[in-house]
Amino acid sequence: MSNYREYRDAVGINNADMIRAIRATYRKYGGATNAMVNNPESYGVRLLPEAEKLLAAHFGYANGLDAVKEKPVRKAALRKKPNRLSVYLSDDMYMQIKDIMLRDGFDTVQDFLLKMIQDYLGG
Repeated sequence: MSNYREYRDAVGINNADMIRAIRATYRKYGGATNAMVNNPESYGVRLLPEAEKLLAAHFGYANGLDAVKEKPVRKAALRKKPNRLSVYLSDDMYMQIKDIMLRDGFDTVQDFLLKMIQDYLGG
């Protein structure tokens, strides 16, 4: 079940902000309704999924909203090499690597790193 207090805390808004955002579409939404929505165990009232999506569109998604938990599914990448490695370098080391790449004629970091890994693996 949605927890609007948790959501408001997560996105840094108050009840008045929530009311204004929902009232833009649902004209009769006000403080009394908001109080009931914030206490669903006592009143049996909660927002429609469309109203929750309005909040997420206006303030961003955060924990506390049930209707927008489904995050968009990304399409599978159609790559011949689907696995990725990454590393963080100091500025000095990065400049040394760039100099080596330029000296040895590598056009991309990808080409350079593939060659280094292949050499290391003996292939």
